[in-house]
Amino acid sequence: MKTSIGRLAAILLWGFAAVSLGQTSGQEEPKSLAFVVDRVERRPAGEIILTFQDGQVWQQTDRNQKIDVRRGEQVVIRRAASGVFTLVTRGGLSTRVTRVH
Repeated sequence: MKTSIGRLAAILLWGFAAVSLGQTSGQEEPKSLAFVVDRVERRPAGEIILTFQDGQVWQQTDRNQKIDVRRGEQVVIRRAASGVFTLVTRGGLSTRVTRVH
């Protein structure tokens, strides 16, 4: 499958504010992407920070939702029309997240 440089850039930058506001090079932003968890950190308040195998780092923003995610697990992050990102585990649990790196 052939991927244009603009499409690749849209995928790599996916989740950052400028991309979420539609400020890409005219490429359509993906609605969801799958990732494999490389590292899981838990903050003192209980929210998680996930580092994926491609180096992206996402932080849970919904402190009231407790989910169990493990290294090596595949997850999907979906973007809602409102611009909110939701992480969904294989078990169907979900929580809001934001990209930090």
